[in-house]
Order: sequence, then C-alpha cells, then structure tokens
Amino acid sequence: MLDTFRHLRRIHALLVLLTTAQHLPLSRSEDRTLHRLIAVLSPSDMTPARAAALAGGSVPDRVHGFLRGLRHHVTVPQSAPRHPGQTPRP
Repeated sequence: MLDTFRHLRRIHALLVLLTTAQHLPLSRSEDRTLHRLIAVLSPSDMTPARAAALAGGSVPDRVHGFLRGLRHHVTVPQSAPRHPGQTPRP
C-alpha cells in the first residue's frame, strides 16, 4: 500500500510539472507532446500495478527530458544570482 502511495505521489509530481509547463508559449509540437505525456500519466483505469509501471518505467525520464527541452522558453535575468549566495553578475 505504501509503495502504491509513493508511486502515485511521483506521478502526481510529474503531472504538476507538466501542468505548469502548459503556461509557457509552447509550439504545436511541444503542446502535443505535453498532452500525450499527461494522457500517459492519467489513465482512466489506474491500478497499483499500472502506477508502479508508470512511476518506475521510462515515463519519468521522458517527462524530465521533455521539460529540459523547454529551457528555451525560460530566461534568467542577468542581474539575478544563479545560485543562493552567489553575487550578481555586473
């Protein structure tokens, strides 16, 4: 039971990331990929076995790879420190 909860929590975290990515100005292709990943992570017949397969299979890596590919939509202001404690660039 705890394993199932852990798997569902991981799936939920991936869905939150994908839902947040919907606010970016995605291309048509990116939008299709995003919705395909959301559909894969939210089957209508979720079972403990399916949750384990989704959370432990290739889907999390696919989601993270997709999200890394969206970096071009996000800009970091040059005056902002990149890491806590780092001084801003001139």
